[in-house]
Amino acid sequence: MNSFQNHNSPLSVQGYKHQEDADNVDPNISRERETHITQEIPIRVLSADSVTGLHEPRSRDPDVHIVLPPLAQLKNVSDRFTKLALDGLASSSSSKTPKLELSASMHGELRLSLATPGPGIETLSSIWRGLANPDLDPSAVEDIDDHPSTRMRAVDREDAARWATVRIDAKDWGKVMSVGRLAGSRVIACFVEGEALILYVYLDNAIGQDSEGEGSVLTVSRSVFTG
Repeated sequence: MNSFQNHNSPLSVQGYKHQEDADNVDPNISRERETHITQEIPIRVLSADSVTGLHEPRSRDPDVHIVLPPLAQLKNVSDRFTKLALDGLASSSSSKTPKLELSASMHGELRLSLATPGPGIETLSSIWRGLANPDLDPSAVEDIDDHPSTRMRAVDREDAARWATVRIDAKDWGKVMSVGRLAGSRVIACFVEGEALILYVYLDNAIGQDSEGEGSVLTVSRSVFTG
């Protein structure tokens, strides 16, 4: 479930007009036109009671937090895997939802995997290495030494236990990746093994600047499959 709602409505252009002074136009001078476009954007005002019920997703502390690679690159791989999954489901006449497996470690690794459906199941995967695992803020975490991500960082980089994994809806994930269209966006993904995937989208000052000149952060929580 998203931590925020986006009510999509088509934009209706009420009209535009050209303004010129027809009586004082020199035929030898090119005419300048001023265009006014009005767009009507429906909004819904939330009551004070409903706003108090809004909060960031609640989950246990993440096992892994990692800065995602360029989203355009990640989306291309995700879309390619999703197409393969959909083709496999179509050939087997299955109505199942295609799923991707996303894993990350505290050693700067991200892995995207797909188990193709049908006979002779084949697992496809793509791995990114050298990614950043941001340090925790001591003022926001009571006991960093006992934090799940600290324990995961201590796991040997060759140990399979270093991965925190979630299974996600492939089509839904492709839509989430469209956030990469926001120029300057940087995304930190927080993995709660088998339970939750939370994304923090950091926008640069040109896009999401607040009154104090600081960039804005969007929080997006995605549903994951268990079992």
